[in-house]
Amino acid sequence: MSLGGLPVVDNDLVIAGLLSPGAITCIGTVEAEVLVRNQGTQPVNGFELQGTFNGQDVPTLAFNDTLAAGETLNVVLPLGTADIGTNTYSITVRLPGNTQDGFPDNDTYEGQLSLVATDYWTLVLNTDFFAGEIDWTVTDDADNILMRSPIEGYCFGQNTYTTGECIPSGCYVLTFSDTAGDGMCSIDAGDDGICDTG
Repeated sequence: MSLGGLPVVDNDLVIAGLLSPGAITCIGTVEAEVLVRNQGTQPVNGFELQGTFNGQDVPTLAFNDTLAAGETLNVVLPLGTADIGTNTYSITVRLPGNTQDGFPDNDTYEGQLSLVATDYWTLVLNTDFFAGEIDWTVTDDADNILMRSPIEGYCFGQNTYTTGECIPSGCYVLTFSDTAGDGMCSIDAGDDGICDTG
């Protein structure tokens, strides 16, 4: 029996995709952020991820999470140290004890990524209460945006946000803006850009 061309079995774990890494990275130590889905009709009590990175075995990791039928879970599998240029990987999901599920044809995800010699930039932002008023961008000399604050904006309230991206070597402009015009202040009673403390 099948549903939409997919086999219907009790136990069917599948790697639905990777959230990271993408096709290009500048970070030498690579971790795969893996989406594991239970495509079977019964709950699965735990699973294992194993794989290879550039032909070398990756240590198997066991996860004790229970996945209900149709449920997807995001987990991390360290792959290893990448080489400059093209790197290949293969990731396989198994039931506990390295047991194949009822449909092993969809258990393995293969891909490749390129390690490029660029810088990894990190921006750590400590916001005031009015974080939703803050917007920022990193642009190149052609005004292309290479990094930016979230499109949906920040939540109101003091918090710390960390954003990182691979950025090619060069000169860039970091621009901050504040829709209220008072900068990153909780209170600017004089509207002079100087934060009032109380």
